[in-house]
Amino acid sequence: MTPKEPLKSKIIVFAPVSYSDTDMIAQKLMDGDAVIVKFDNLDANSSARMVDFLNGTIFAIHGAINRLDKNIFICTPANFQISK
Repeated sequence: MTPKEPLKSKIIVFAPVSYSDTDMIAQKLMDGDAVIVKFDNLDANSSARMVDFLNGTIFAIHGAINRLDKNIFICTPANFQISK
C-alpha cells in the first residue's frame, strides 16, 4: 500500500475587476482554499456587494473573513486559523 498524499490547502490571491468575479472566489472558498481579495481595481459599490456575498459564503462554510488592510481581506474556510 502506498500512503496517500494529504490534501494541500492553498491561499489564492484575487484582484477582482468586476462583481462577476464573485462566483469564482466563492467557489475557491467552497473548495477549501483561503482567498486574499484585493479590492484596488473595483469601485466602492461593487466592493461592498462582493464583501456582502462573501460574508454569506463564509457563514455557510463556517469560515471567517478578516480585514488585512484598507482594501484587502482574507477569507478562510473552517480549516484555517488566522492569528492576530
